[in-house]
Amino acid sequence: MHPTSVFLILFLILIAVLLGFCHPIIRGLWFRFRIRRIKMLAASRTARHQKRRTEANQFLRQALDVCNQLPRHWKVKAVTYSALASLHTVEGNYREAEKLCRDELSLREKFHGSRAPETAVATSNLATLLDDAGKSAEAEPLHRQAVEILQQLPCFANEASNSMNNYARCLHKLGRVDESASLYQQSTALAKQAGTDGPRRSANSLNNLAATMSDTARYAEAEAMRREVLATRQKEAGANSLLVSTSLTNLGSVKMRQGEYVEAEELLAKAWEIRDQDLPADHPDRLSALNNQAPLSF
Repeated sequence: MHPTSVFLILFLILIAVLLGFCHPIIRGLWFRFRIRRIKMLAASRTARHQKRRTEANQFLRQALDVCNQLPRHWKVKAVTYSALASLHTVEGNYREAEKLCRDELSLREKFHGSRAPETAVATSNLATLLDDAGKSAEAEPLHRQAVEILQQLPCFANEASNSMNNYARCLHKLGRVDESASLYQQSTALAKQAGTDGPRRSANSLNNLAATMSDTARYAEAEAMRREVLATRQKEAGANSLLVSTSLTNLGSVKMRQGEYVEAEELLAKAWEIRDQDLPADHPDRLSALNNQAPLSF
């Protein structure tokens, strides 16, 4: 046998031995990274649930650092981007939230493809964030794209319903009230079809539909819907939750339009009290609450 061939065979044997020796070590390290990553994500959810947002942010940043050490596990990185974006949205930091949403969308477009349902959901999430940041005109085509994709996938009826609801909200902000009301109703029907219309979901849909009633001066219907939503949220989320604060604000706005200023002032004051206790001093929703009360100060 030629010496070169012998050397090549010995070299391949050595490589095989080394791989056999190193494989358990590599596998062990991978599991350590995976366990650490899961612990960070779980800790962040717990901290966020307990409104310890600074800690939640730290845990998610640590999870992201672990993901960066495991570049092949891009899906977990995308989930971490999404969780961080949600946290920044709650804090009113829309600029950072938008960057993270775009990072997640970029990953999903690269690995899932532009027409995949996961990509469509990420597109809808980005569009909703843009709505929250006051960029509804920029959000509208993204909402439309997400709804068009998800509507074609029967297995993703729940996601399609959510996207429709978000799109309807955007159209409402753009003043396209009739289109918005129609889409809200389609979203509600699809949620019932998918079996996902629980109390909170139904309350959200009813709350959105009530907004279109207010804008078309159907105040009695809007008030009845707002009161039903408020009762559901008080039961499901707690009397001092931000959802209840939002419902109090919405009901107060209806009463203002009806000229019932005393009750409106009481409702808006309760809403402000909840937000004042729960939101950071620089959160945009605090300013919004003050703006709602301003007409009643004169």
